[in-house]
Amino acid sequence: MNAAVIYSSRQGSARRYAQTIAQALDAQLIEAGTVKPARLDGFDTLVFGGGVMAGGIAGANMLKKNAPRWSGKRIAMFAVGLSDPAEPGLRRKLLEQNLPESLRESAGFWVFR
Repeated sequence: MNAAVIYSSRQGSARRYAQTIAQALDAQLIEAGTVKPARLDGFDTLVFGGGVMAGGIAGANMLKKNAPRWSGKRIAMFAVGLSDPAEPGLRRKLLEQNLPESLRESAGFWVFR
C-alpha cells in the first residue's frame, strides 16, 4: 500500500493521531498546509484528518475540492474534537458537512476525542 496521511492541527491532537495512523500504515505524514493536491496523485490511499471547529473539519476543503481527482483511491477521514464520538447524530452531521456526497458511502470515517 502506498499511503499518505494528510492532517491539519491547531493544538496538536490531530497531529498526534495522524502520526499514529501514519506509523501503523507505514504511510507518509503530510501537513495539509504544505501540500499541493497534485503531490497526492501518486498515492493509492489517502487519509485526511483535522480538528473540528464549528462543525467543520480542518483541512477537509482540500478533500472536498479534489474528490473527483482522486476517484478510485481509498479515502478515509478522521475528526478530532471534544464531543463524545457516541453522541447521536454527530457522525452523520460531520459527514454531511465535510465529505462530498460521492464519498460518504465509500470513505472510512472516524471521530476521536
